[in-house]
Amino acid sequence: MTEQKRPILIIKGKRGSKVSTLESAVKPTLKPNNKAPIAPKTEKKQKAKKASKTAKVKQEPPKPITKEEKAARHAAKLKAAVDILVTLFPKVFNFESPKPLKVGIGKDIRKMISEKGLDIPNSQISTGLMAYTQTEAYQKSLVEFGSRFNLDGLVDGEVTDKQRERAKKKLNELQASK
Repeated sequence: MTEQKRPILIIKGKRGSKVSTLESAVKPTLKPNNKAPIAPKTEKKQKAKKASKTAKVKQEPPKPITKEEKAARHAAKLKAAVDILVTLFPKVFNFESPKPLKVGIGKDIRKMISEKGLDIPNSQISTGLMAYTQTEAYQKSLVEFGSRFNLDGLVDGEVTDKQRERAKKKLNELQASK
């Protein structure tokens, strides 16, 4: 069997003349509408560009929070939680004339909020109740009133002697811390 040979490729330059070297065959020729070929970027430029892309902007570490800032943030959270309760249930959540709240009023509040379809987290309700009931005015109301009140402002239970004594103790602690 005879092997078939491939035809030899002849590169022609200008109008039929054969090109003598490979370099002259590869040289680009520019036409009037074409732009000049872009030279490859130097290594330095490529490295600099890559470094700028990968370099992360150094962020300063967060400044430590001072005690005053932390206390202010905490107070703002408490106020926001209490404001929700004051807005929704003004008959019983009133700082000017606080009334002792029914034992288990948190469950009633959660039930009422879910019935109204409001999206208030349980943690915020608990925080609001805690903040409201720890005030000096509320503790005084426990000592002075004999009755407890539900969300409608109606009597629903009594303040026991034990609860009254605990409120007096809490009042003394609050006044001593001033």
